[in-house]
Amino acid sequence: MGLQSDDVLKRINGMELRDPSMVIGALQQMKDERGVKLDIVRNEMPRTLTIEIR
Repeated sequence: MGLQSDDVLKRINGMELRDPSMVIGALQQMKDERGVKLDIVRNEMPRTLTIEIR
């Protein structure tokens, strides 16, 4: 998906992730989505990754 081992995931489709357990819930809510937008921090720099789901 474009993530690297040191990336810090901050948001999935705009949903802020305050703790790791929120990732599973966010992914379950997106089961019918065609794309995912990930807001991450990589090397202390914020980035946004957009992934198309096929």
